[in-house]
Amino acid sequence: MISLRHIYSAFFLLLAIPASSDLVYVDLPPPEGFFGTIDGSTGIKSFDLDSNGSVDVEFLSNSAFGFYVQMPTTTRITWVNGFGTLPMPMGEIIGPELGSTLHPEASLYPEDPEWMYFGTTVNLSYYQDNPMSSPPEPTILGPWGEEDAYFAIEFQGDAGTHYGWIHIEEFAGFGGWFYEYAYENTPGSSLVAGAVPEPSSVVLFTIGAIGAWTLRKGKKR
Repeated sequence: MISLRHIYSAFFLLLAIPASSDLVYVDLPPPEGFFGTIDGSTGIKSFDLDSNGSVDVEFLSNSAFGFYVQMPTTTRITWVNGFGTLPMPMGEIIGPELGSTLHPEASLYPEDPEWMYFGTTVNLSYYQDNPMSSPPEPTILGPWGEEDAYFAIEFQGDAGTHYGWIHIEEFAGFGGWFYEYAYENTPGSSLVAGAVPEPSSVVLFTIGAIGAWTLRKGKKR
């Protein structure tokens, strides 16, 4: 039988082992991740990804104007001319160099995405009544309309330029969910949209060793 001494020893051993990845990941369970307004007011969701006291990006929602984003001068987001802010699918590489996107509608884009800073707010999605329908029905417009995708971000931390993503599911043109976010803690390093830190191989080895030790003790009894 494993004693408390063995459990404590294993626990402090794990604490002493550095993580095998520089990927910082944060889950946003409901209702923390919800955003949206229906009464005409403006809802704001701010992200300080590296928790250094500086807001890296803010999302705003208003039932009259839609879902949009604003950022400080130290932040850039992805942009495709003639399309807008790109919703990135899982598996997209986010880093200093942006190649052709994996988005299903990539063939419709006039060019590859690029990092861009915007001095004003940028509209991601909105809705308006379709005058061609009778009675008029709301139509969701904009690149993020009803998208479940990853919002790519380049921001400045205390140690340099970092890259990250925020997982968003937008609905109705002015509301939705933030599910999770992640960023690469090593300045200048790329990451994959949707990737989460893998368990340390040393942690897995330690857990397996404890299990094997327990099994051997059981067989000797």
